Amino acid sequence: MRVLLSDVRIYANAIFDLAWDQRQFSRWEAFLRASKQMVLAFPRGNIWDTPQIAATEKFALFSEIISDFAPGANLISLLLRKRKLSLLPAIASRYEELFYRYNNTLKVKVVVSSELSEEQKSSLIEVFRRRHGGEVVLRFEVDASILGGIVLSLGERIVDYSLRRRLHDLKKNLFLKSAYNARFQ
Repeated sequence: MRVLLSDVRIYANAIFDLAWDQRQFSRWEAFLRASKQMVLAFPRGNIWDTPQIAATEKFALFSEIISDFAPGANLISLLLRKRKLSLLPAIASRYEELFYRYNNTLKVKVVVSSELSEEQKSSLIEVFRRRHGGEVVLRFEVDASILGGIVLSLGERIVDYSLRRRLHDLKKNLFLKSAYNARFQ
């Protein structure tokens, strides 16, 4: 199923507004995180939006998560009725973005080719904290395929300073230059 970004934004914004009104930001964040894990725990065959499985059975899977949070139960019930429960992971991610923006917190994914020392991690956190002027949450990942350098994901923006990217650019430029020379000389 194609993820409808407009639906995701509508639901996430509505949840954020509700959290704002009730001052339950953290409660909603915890609920959405747990619900997201529940949805992602099942294969992509998407049992969530299929009519072959009764909504009551699907709802029962969330019983532990929603037992003490009526607004969350209402959300799960609504998404089940609309057959849009599979959007929940995207809704949770969008809510998290709104939550971080509200708290003036910058969330950055840092991908490096080999594990960084604690000193290097602290240094990066400090650089982002100074530039951003607020709180910073960095998530570090190791991906040897980037060969060297660093790739930063700041929301929807990706800054790629990897060796793999530089080699790709060099290869492309050499190809273009040789094609240009072959054609015009």
